[in-house]
Amino acid sequence: MSLVQRDFVRRLIEQLSQFVARITGLVNERRFEQALELVQQTEIELVGPLAPTLEAVDGATVLVLLGSTDKLRIFSLLAAQRATLLSMNGQPAERAARRALELYAVLERRMPLEEIDAQARDAAAAVLDGRGAPRGQ
Repeated sequence: MSLVQRDFVRRLIEQLSQFVARITGLVNERRFEQALELVQQTEIELVGPLAPTLEAVDGATVLVLLGSTDKLRIFSLLAAQRATLLSMNGQPAERAARRALELYAVLERRMPLEEIDAQARDAAAAVLDGRGAPRGQ
């Protein structure tokens, strides 16, 4: 991996930890709509004008379009967070949860999941299993 690639990955990881901290703070304050907006803003920052295209293609194509497992990892986390937040806010979350699981399946075929990824994947699975956060929780 080149120095430029390592720097890029380091910045992505820093942004990911900042994102998780901000989401956690908003959830603790029960500000689910603002947390969902943050997910959407972060997604736009990550993929820019590709966002609508990425929603329309399968998970393997998402990886090709993003060009790296690092970006897919963050995109998958965003999808899982969206599903969890929708569920917590009492909104339909099944579609978002299925998408997160599809993306994580692609990611898992390429690399072992980190703990944060496995937790996000399991949270999305819980939404589909009806074990997600109860309405308004």
